[in-house]
Amino acid sequence: MNEQLEMIVALYVHPKEAGARYQELRAAHIRNELHTVDAGILVKDKSGKTSIQEEDDLEGREGRQIGFVFGGLLGLAIGPAGLAGMVGAGLSSIAGAAAGGITAGAIDSGIKDSTFQQILDVMPRSSSALVVVAAAKYRQSIVHIINAPQAKMKRYAMNLSIGQEIIER
Repeated sequence: MNEQLEMIVALYVHPKEAGARYQELRAAHIRNELHTVDAGILVKDKSGKTSIQEEDDLEGREGRQIGFVFGGLLGLAIGPAGLAGMVGAGLSSIAGAAAGGITAGAIDSGIKDSTFQQILDVMPRSSSALVVVAAAKYRQSIVHIINAPQAKMKRYAMNLSIGQEIIER
């Protein structure tokens, strides 16, 4: 089952606004009011210098943790009973951790860096943007949190079954 994802981009006239709105979004995430797949804070200062702070992208450490758990479960499921099964589970965990870390480090599991760059290219100086990817069912909650006076917002559909192609609505 593919869940419809959306990317919401909010552009702010103040360079610190995106960071502040992200903290509110993160608090709602911690309270389990919504769940984000990925988020990024983009800032362009008054001299034109840019920065990207990607917040929810899967990193190698998390990939290793996920790989370790799945590898251990696989070792227990297919390994022989008793002590040999536990040794097999341990080896599978180590192999899974390595594979998960390598995979997460090798791929950008969230918003592509080129997407961030395209947004930065059109941002005026002394501004910021918050980019959020989440299930469409959280749209209203996210928009309510990240909306601000003078903010410009755009929403894009993301369909993972067709290679994360982004289509403006």
